[in-house]
Amino acid sequence: MRTKAVAGLLLVLFASMCIYVSSTFVFNPFTYRPNELTNLPWSWYRGPLQVEYGVLEDGGWRFVKVADTSIAKDLFRELGRSSLATFWPQDAAESQGRPVWFGVRRVSDGAVLLDAKGCEGSDTFLLRGQIAVSVTPALLELLSTRLPGTRQ
Repeated sequence: MRTKAVAGLLLVLFASMCIYVSSTFVFNPFTYRPNELTNLPWSWYRGPLQVEYGVLEDGGWRFVKVADTSIAKDLFRELGRSSLATFWPQDAAESQGRPVWFGVRRVSDGAVLLDAKGCEGSDTFLLRGQIAVSVTPALLELLSTRLPGTRQ
């Protein structure tokens, strides 16, 4: 009887820990592997997170900021499905549309966890100023539809 009680208690503790981790962090510490796109330790991706999207207009940068960790999780999920581009088509991208920037910032201390720049109409973005990525159509749609006030 005592063994069942201990096993039950351990099961409840484990379930509580899993719920806490999944509701607090973007990534699961047991399955997270740093890569070119998400290079920081898993513990850095702790909510609450703010997704930011900016467009360079005639009067300067216009930003939309949404403090919603679920949107940040969706953004990282879609970014993980994106592919690395073989080159950064800077000249072609600049001729396609206005410069845009999107990123994810940790609300608690303002740390920038992700920053990407590109141009409207292009699916290629430059992450951290170093890595060219061809993002998925779903990520472009997420940026244009789930962030109020943006347009692609």
